[in-house]
Amino acid sequence: HLKAAEWYLNTDPVLHAEHLHMANDPQAAGAYLRAASAEMAKYRYQQAIGLLEKGKSLARQTCDLVELALTLGEAQHDVGDLVNAHAAFAEALEVADDDTARCRAWLGLAGGKRITDDLDGALADLGSAEAAARKLGLAGEQSRIHYLRGNIAFPRADTETCLREHGAALDFARKAGSAALEAAALGGLADAEYLRGRYRTASDRFAECVEISREHGFGRIHVANLPMLAFTLKWCGEVERALDVGLEAIELAQRVGHGRGELIGRNVAFECYRFQGQIGSAREHAERGLALVHQLGAERFEPMILLYFAELEYI
Repeated sequence: HLKAAEWYLNTDPVLHAEHLHMANDPQAAGAYLRAASAEMAKYRYQQAIGLLEKGKSLARQTCDLVELALTLGEAQHDVGDLVNAHAAFAEALEVADDDTARCRAWLGLAGGKRITDDLDGALADLGSAEAAARKLGLAGEQSRIHYLRGNIAFPRADTETCLREHGAALDFARKAGSAALEAAALGGLADAEYLRGRYRTASDRFAECVEISREHGFGRIHVANLPMLAFTLKWCGEVERALDVGLEAIELAQRVGHGRGELIGRNVAFECYRFQGQIGSAREHAERGLALVHQLGAERFEPMILLYFAELEYI
């Protein structure tokens, strides 16, 4: 098995990890982490989750266990399994022995709480993460903190905070030299412009975010912001183009398992089809959207979709 593991080292990370496991090699846990990361890069999240769980069962060193738990939380968050994602991040926080890992765990917890609308809980976690990030000078983590704060301000209709936090996220992203964080922050600033009704400016920001994401292969940032580009196009009167972009967003979201992106894409498609008088297609997207609300626990979207059904009955 050790010889087989060596054979697969540079060609198949999954088989490399499995053969180390069968050889009872102490490096198997870390190999499962690397294999899972490779699967996540290909959007094979369920396979990655299985590999990470195997790795966690083998981990004996704290650093391996923490990294596996953090990555497991990220994978579960990305497929919308927020209950298990919360448990993974909480485990990482409990066993972490350095502030960098604790900071990442708090960020993971905050990201899940934002989606389930535990906004006060998310802000508390971000406060803890910020204290650690400032002490260690972690520019990337500070970008993520401000980004999440901006996202929390959005459903509260706090335009000033939304603009300020996403602006700070962009500054820290550039300090960190991270194109991914920069793209995310641009999407956040687009949200802020959308919030204050500047739809053309918002559309331009979303287009910039999507273009950077497409160029660098930031699939999840791309798919998270593509449906919002569709929404702003609709508000700018470009309904047919908005529908095309919205349907593309749904397809991409399904491909990578981004439930929230699919949900917003469904909302855009509903509104465009309703505007065009295609009631059957509109109802189909509303029904799928409501199912996604319950799957994700994103209760903030439920009144909106119930209003969609009411509008269909009115018609």
